[in-house]
Amino acid sequence: HCGRGAKVSTVPALRDAFDNHRTAFAPGKRINFWGFSSFSSDDKVVNRFMADVNEDSIVYTCGKLSGVQMDAFAPAGMPDESEVLPLAPAIFTVIACIKVHRCVVVTIEQQSNFLDAYVAPTKEL
Repeated sequence: HCGRGAKVSTVPALRDAFDNHRTAFAPGKRINFWGFSSFSSDDKVVNRFMADVNEDSIVYTCGKLSGVQMDAFAPAGMPDESEVLPLAPAIFTVIACIKVHRCVVVTIEQQSNFLDAYVAPTKEL
C-alpha cells in the first residue's frame, strides 16, 4: 500500500476539503491529481503527516497503486522515501474517510486514467 499526505497550512486550497471532509471525500466521489503526485510505500514517511497533532493534515491511503518507483532516480545522499509516482493524471475513487484528531484519512482506490490522459495527435495538422 502507498500513501501521501499534505499539511493544510501549506496547501490553502485543501482548507475547504478538510473542513467539509464528509462531503469532499464522500464514498464513491472521484479525486483527481492532475499533475504528478508523490506517494510513499514507507509508513514512516506517511505517518509524519499524522504525527503533528497541532496541525491539520490530509492523508490519502491507497491499497494498490500503479506507478513508477523513484528510488533508482533519487539523488545521492537523499533520504529514502520509497517514493512512487502514478502516471498523471492520477484518478481515484474514495472508499472511506475518517477524521482522527486533526488528520483526515482518506482511503482511495486508483482508477484507469485512460480517458483523462493526454494523447498525442496521430497526424500533423
